[in-house]
Amino acid sequence: PLSGLPLTDDQFAAGLSKMSTMLHLTAEVTGVSVADLKSFRRGTVICRARHIFFWLCRHYTACSFPQIGNYLGKDHSTVVHGVKKVSASIALYPEIKKIKSLLGDCVPTTYAQPCERGVESAP
Repeated sequence: PLSGLPLTDDQFAAGLSKMSTMLHLTAEVTGVSVADLKSFRRGTVICRARHIFFWLCRHYTACSFPQIGNYLGKDHSTVVHGVKKVSASIALYPEIKKIKSLLGDCVPTTYAQPCERGVESAP
């Protein structure tokens, strides 16, 4: 949140809902199943799709790196790496442009401080 205060329950629930939407959109656009995105498999195509998911969550939800990681059962440092990798070469990820067009009017979020709550794993 822009104020630097922890997320309210409504903001937290909205973040979870957005992550679920982005997980399914990422799976649809990249051709990688939701199960593979949540798995421990590290194939190039799967990791690329995960990195795209991490980048989208970081830019379209108010969830912290640990919360995004917990959603897929990954460590926060994995999320940080994925976000940095996509950010460094965003032009090489045409999937993001397609997903952003599917998201429509969703406005990217700016982060001042991560919230202090945990995130449940993806269903």
